[in-house]
Parts: sequence; structure tokens; C-alpha cells
Amino acid sequence: MNSSLETLLQEVSKQVDRGAKLKIIVPEDTGMFKLDKDLVHNTKQMIDETTKVLLDVTDTFEQSPPAAGASTTLSPQEVADLAFVCRSELKELAKEFDAAVTDGSLWKIAAANDQVVSRAVRALIPIESTLREYAGLTSLHRQWFDLDDALEIRQQFANIWIELRKDGEPTADSVDELLTRITRMIAVLRRDPIYPYLRIDDRLEIRAIQKRIFAYLEDTSATPGVEGIRLFQDAGGFFDLLMHSHRREELVENDRFLIDSIFRDVFEYGEAPEIMPEDSFDDLRSFVAMDPELDVLLLKGEPSAAELFREPLKRIREQLKKH
Repeated sequence: MNSSLETLLQEVSKQVDRGAKLKIIVPEDTGMFKLDKDLVHNTKQMIDETTKVLLDVTDTFEQSPPAAGASTTLSPQEVADLAFVCRSELKELAKEFDAAVTDGSLWKIAAANDQVVSRAVRALIPIESTLREYAGLTSLHRQWFDLDDALEIRQQFANIWIELRKDGEPTADSVDELLTRITRMIAVLRRDPIYPYLRIDDRLEIRAIQKRIFAYLEDTSATPGVEGIRLFQDAGGFFDLLMHSHRREELVENDRFLIDSIFRDVFEYGEAPEIMPEDSFDDLRSFVAMDPELDVLLLKGEPSAAELFREPLKRIREQLKKH
């Protein structure tokens, strides 16, 4: 193996392993929450060393790239560009981490740590795989997430999104009841065993929305309906963003497989059923906020004519292919 390539590979693998140790799982009971005394130092050290190794990857693959093996999928310039982009993103997140440390809030430090370490490791894993390809080695099976956890988190968000959207825009008379239902769903989510695995910044925003709803419902001086509708719109906008942000790379492969399976089972294996099968309809709830026409069908709460789903599913398949 090329000695410079071997050195790069060793350093990249070292930082991936280090990142796994810096991942924070925060309990909901904030009285139990504290940061390891060496966390800030260790995270800053990882940022510095990861930034350096990404620069080394860029320079090596631009100036004296190793010979590509038969199984390599990226050209030397593509590897260099990938490392450059990841390094630029990491430098911006490092600034946010430094700002959180200066602020001193444990939650802000934890959230910034979560972002910068996650981004660093997600950047390094494909680079590690590519370096191993160039070195003629088999790829390691690494992942920065638990797929089942990620899918469960997205489904919880989808359930709240559907509750927000299923009855359309609320009226002044109905908004308080709707907001009460949303706070109950958030309370259930916060007691769920999956909750500590949510991104910390998502959790902070969810708690802030719940707190605002509580304050509104208890405020007898609030303008009936008007402030509630504004709060509903804020909550709806946030969960719209959550549904889009959770179309992350770790879920796309699973989504491609699922949507292809549903499409084949319903439309390609024999004659299409008259009504969308209930199990397929339930699986499609994970795809809310991806296609307006599909949203209308899902918000009905029960399966409709199968043929109505054909075009929305085609569009989603195309979206996922381009991701």
C-alpha cells in the first residue's frame, strides 16, 4: 500500500473511532445532565485533527493521487472535492461550537457538539471507504446512526405533522382544542424511550414550542383565536422543517427500497387493487411533506382508491433517485 495513503487511512479511521466516543445521549431529566469535564477539549482536538486530515486528503488527491483500483467509485478529483467541501462545513460548525462554549450553556454546548461531531464522522465515513478502495481493501461496515431509531423518530414527527394538518387551518373556535392535542402528543413523545436519541437542537425547539402553547392556553388575557392561530402556524412550520430535515442521507436508501416495494406490490405485480392496501397506506405515512397530492390522500386517515396514489408515488421515487 502507498505509504501516504496508509497514513491518511489510519488517521481518518482514528477520527471516526474518536467521534463515536464523543456522541452525547442526553436524558430528558435535566437534573441528570452534565458534560464530561474533558468533552470540550476532546471535541476541539477532534475538530483540529479532522480539519487537518481533510486538508491532507485534498492535497494528496490533487497533487499526487494514488492509482485507482478496479473497485474505486470516485475519481481523485472527486475525492479531493469531497474532502474540501466537508472541511469547509466543519470549519463553520467549529465556529458555532466555540460560540456555545463561550456562552457557557450546557444545552447549547451539547447541541453544538452533537452537530459538529455528527458532521465530522458522516464526512469521514465515505472518505474512509474510498481510501480503502484505493488501497485495495474491503470496505468496513460503519454507520453513525441506528436505522431503527432514525425511522422511529421520523414516524413520531410524522404523527404530529398529520395531527397538525389533517383538519386544515383551524378557526378561532377550534384552535385551542387542537393546540391542547398537540401538547399531549409532545408530552407522550418526551416520555418515549426514543426521545433521548433526538437531535438536541430539535429537542430544544420542541420544548420551546410546548412551553409557548402552555403559556398561551393559561393566559386569560390572550386574544381569543388570533394568537392561537399564529402559534399553530409556527408549530406547523417547525414540523414542516423537521419532516424535510429528517430526509437525511441515512434514511434515503431505506426510503428508496420502501417506496419501490410499495409501488411494485401495488401496481406492478398483477392487477392493481381497487383500494390501497392498509399496510401500504400505513407505511406511506413516513412520506408526509414530500408530495402535496400524497399529503391530501394521507390526511384522509384511511386508504383511498389505489390508482390515486400512482402518480404521487412516481414523483417520490424520482425525488429519491436524485438525492
